Amino acid sequence: MHTKLIIKSGLWSVVTTLIAATALAGVAQARPNIGPGLELRLAHALADQHLADQELGVLLTFAGETVTETAIADLESLGITMGVVMHSLPIVGINGTAAQIEQLAEWDSLRSIYLNHKIDLNLHQTRPLIQVDRLRASPSLIQANAGLPVTGKGITIAINDSGIDGSHDDLSFNPLQPASGKTIQNVQLPPSGDDGLLVRTDATGRPTQGILPVIFVEDAINTDSHIGHGTHVAGIAAGTGAASGGLYAGVAPGASLIGLGSGFGLFVLGQVAAFDYVLTHQFQYNIRVVNNSWGNSAMPPAPDHPINVASKALHDRGIAVVFANGNDGPRPNSQNRWASLPHLITAGAATKDGRLAGFSSRGILLDSEIHPTVLTPGTGGPGPELTSAVIAPRARTNTASNGLTSDAQIPLAFIANYTQISGTSMASPHLAGIIANVLEADPTLAPEQVKNVLERTATALAPYDQFEVGAGLANVHAAVDLAFHPDKPYGALGFAGKGLALTRAPIWTDAGVLPPGGSQTHPITVPVNSRFTMVQVDWQGSAGEDQVIIDNTNVVLHDLRLEVLHDGQVVASSDALQLAGLFGAREAVKLEFPQSGEYLLRVSSGFIDTLTEQPYTVQVEHFTFDPGEIADLAAVDEPLRDDVLRLVYDRVLHTDSQGNLRPEDDLTRADLARALMLAGRVPQFYPDEPGFSDLAPGSDLALIAESLRKSGILATDSGTVFGADTTVVRLDLAVGLIRGLRLEQAARDLAGSTVTYEGQALLDNAAIPEPFRGHVQLALDFGLMEVTEAQVVRNPDGSFTAIPGPKFHPERIVRRDRVVAPMQALLLAMFGE
Repeated sequence: MHTKLIIKSGLWSVVTTLIAATALAGVAQARPNIGPGLELRLAHALADQHLADQELGVLLTFAGETVTETAIADLESLGITMGVVMHSLPIVGINGTAAQIEQLAEWDSLRSIYLNHKIDLNLHQTRPLIQVDRLRASPSLIQANAGLPVTGKGITIAINDSGIDGSHDDLSFNPLQPASGKTIQNVQLPPSGDDGLLVRTDATGRPTQGILPVIFVEDAINTDSHIGHGTHVAGIAAGTGAASGGLYAGVAPGASLIGLGSGFGLFVLGQVAAFDYVLTHQFQYNIRVVNNSWGNSAMPPAPDHPINVASKALHDRGIAVVFANGNDGPRPNSQNRWASLPHLITAGAATKDGRLAGFSSRGILLDSEIHPTVLTPGTGGPGPELTSAVIAPRARTNTASNGLTSDAQIPLAFIANYTQISGTSMASPHLAGIIANVLEADPTLAPEQVKNVLERTATALAPYDQFEVGAGLANVHAAVDLAFHPDKPYGALGFAGKGLALTRAPIWTDAGVLPPGGSQTHPITVPVNSRFTMVQVDWQGSAGEDQVIIDNTNVVLHDLRLEVLHDGQVVASSDALQLAGLFGAREAVKLEFPQSGEYLLRVSSGFIDTLTEQPYTVQVEHFTFDPGEIADLAAVDEPLRDDVLRLVYDRVLHTDSQGNLRPEDDLTRADLARALMLAGRVPQFYPDEPGFSDLAPGSDLALIAESLRKSGILATDSGTVFGADTTVVRLDLAVGLIRGLRLEQAARDLAGSTVTYEGQALLDNAAIPEPFRGHVQLALDFGLMEVTEAQVVRNPDGSFTAIPGPKFHPERIVRRDRVVAPMQALLLAMFGE
């Protein structure tokens, strides 16, 4: 459920209800979802007779609301003799062999099967991703903060949203003693009526006349009486977690909150009034951060708009103004229009496993301003250990914002107080909380300095560009550390950069008119060496329709679809619902490394067929690269060249000062470290005292080595000597790759086992040190590395030689070009691309 507060519109409510109903209709239950950890265990058990009879503890979730007696009988008929069934939930825990679980995997009555694995109590699953846990536990930062953990204490965050339910234990507000609670003031903003008209009445309910000061209703226990959005947002930023024993505490639990509640609908007036309240009471409450989890679809920046004027005034008074980047992705050029000015700090959304969320709005490629500042968590992730959305406080007076069936992932003891929601609305308060922690460390920082700290300390996300993720994934530990120690070399790698320069071709445009129920096509030519081709279609209301106004908002009544075809096949498409456009609507797609040649753009009706002729324009922009930047690209085997270009662009591989990749040279520990840092989503870390005697303090490589060591990803334990020029052997590469995937514990569980490939034991298994056999096994299982299989080769004299296999060759030195496939596989496993 992606939430974004936008306009108060009866039409929008009808549209969203229709979408929800359509999504829920006709959902068929297929084979159960098998957890990835269980899949790996089953693969080992079925390939090894010694493991086949060992039982595994698994949890079975049935598709219905209860576990029937028939289902229990069916389990017993499989020979399963150990299990427990929940009283109210359709879940059974059993012990079963691999063969029994394989049979269960065919049951259409099961929704999922997952290992009964260890759970660590650790907002919950989003906090570790942005290094909140590392921040709280850091002895050096506790010492720097006068012996107390950094929690945002002394900083006030204003939540400009639907309001805050101050009756919630996590967000408590006491109007008799405001300073005693988490929320220290709760304000109801002035409402707007139909079509954005000002609503103001006297004590008797009669309209009042005159030009009078704006009136705020203060000291309200609950200003979030309609939708619960602001309560959820406030809890993410700074909730105490009191109702969950700290489990669902916010990012800055020591910070104070101001609730600025607009109720059910947001209008420009209310947002400007909210900013006005902040400016008026800034010093009374020490307001240093304002969170804004609302917006509209993309438009060119308008610095003179009252919202932008007001937000700039806050910035100029030293207040960090944080905006959600928008939920209109994955289309490029879809960033929230109120988040596109340089004085703002903006949050795109990451999943809990560190990927760019598909719904997170993108900016404009190579634009210096229209892009998120950083990513913060805004939704869930795959696997049994990650819930499907972000868990935070539920407003007590309503249930409209709950996560529906996904709330079943919340422990029953907590579900009355917490709910799950996804969206950049949730990413933004994560960022606001991070900023509160940074400002506790150094209250003198101006907003632009805070922004610089966030960008310098962000975790690189190699496959993405700045217009998608900004500087990367926010890292609150490193940001606070840099605030305390501004001379530390964070960001020395320039994490927002890329390894190949792009050239922007002139924009090509064309216009068309879409007939009712029809389609139109436009031929284009993609040039050679294209890194990106951006295609966009824009439209406004057709004749007469551009006069349709709902709640003071222009509404586009037609929805269009954009498709890109190559050789008759659709290679990209965009069809988001666009009926609530403000001054127009847009669909856009991004082609990455497109094959050169002729393409066809097709524009047709989207969610609803067009009823009248619809004018539109298409825009195409190509961004090319020069393969000559890699001076020795010809020395790379032809099948590897496209992958090499991608990895060099993403800086996972690098060239020397002469532009040479040196594909046949040996891979060094420095080479591997750089690759793992960029491909492995490794958070930056730099200690107070350098840990490597052979690396120059403050150098790029020192930062990489320290970061890898802190995350436990160094290929071997090298003590105080890093050995930058030491050559890397295949065993080192396997260990580094598996640690980069954060599978160290899974690898240790397999230590000492016999490494197999396609059911055959490796002939050189004894040459693999026992502690690292699990790493090799997982590297093979995940397709990160390969073996030399048994084969027969013909000799020049016509004779034949048998080469035994399979072998791993753990001590064989790795050439630089032999790391291309493993790094591509690592990126695929980490980011899905």
